[in-house]
Amino acid sequence: MATFNNEKRSSTRLPKKEEIEVILQHWTRISNIKLGWIYEFDKLVVNYVMFYFLSFIQMIISSPNIYLFVDYSTFDGKQLICSGSYDKTACVWEFDNNKQIQSFKGHSDCVKC
Repeated sequence: MATFNNEKRSSTRLPKKEEIEVILQHWTRISNIKLGWIYEFDKLVVNYVMFYFLSFIQMIISSPNIYLFVDYSTFDGKQLICSGSYDKTACVWEFDNNKQIQSFKGHSDCVKC
């Protein structure tokens, strides 16, 4: 309780039943906020991932090669995707900017990542 003008602090206690009700209302309010926030946050994350994933898929689809095998990894703080195809080529892509950073050719069969 805040005190003003050098007033003495006085503590007033609620009756036990009212105290329990106040605590339960507080917990209910907090849990509703947390549940609502988590659900909204999940939707935001899904939308973000789908936007970047679909833009990457669009970039792969628009390329002349057919990539059938894809794997995801992080290395040195970068998000990388490895793609393999039936044309016996493996490619490493930087996920953030959708650029191919390495290509490996000359395998004897289709490449699976």
